[in-house]
Amino acid sequence: DNWTNRSPYPIFHILREDEVSRATQVLDGDAGRVWKRNVNLLHAIRDEMGLDGLNRLYQYQLDGEEQKQLRALLRKFKVEMAKRSAASQDTAESRDDEDPSKDD
Repeated sequence: DNWTNRSPYPIFHILREDEVSRATQVLDGDAGRVWKRNVNLLHAIRDEMGLDGLNRLYQYQLDGEEQKQLRALLRKFKVEMAKRSAASQDTAESRDDEDPSKDD
């Protein structure tokens, strides 16, 4: 159970087409990476703060120290994701450079 499809309240997601397009571009055109990133983030929060901490997060009951811990974790996660994205892009560019079908 990954908790990414849960909400404590009924909710409508209002997605703006231009924002979804930008997000998809950032993810190299793979919108499926969004839910994978969300699952990985929740696993990281659970690993760092424990299941009780994750439950308190869902109930908006984090204390001040837990909020600081969460912000630090989110910053760390964002940096790691940026590194992975850059590495993925470098690998894709290397493959393009080696692919003879890409020559003019």
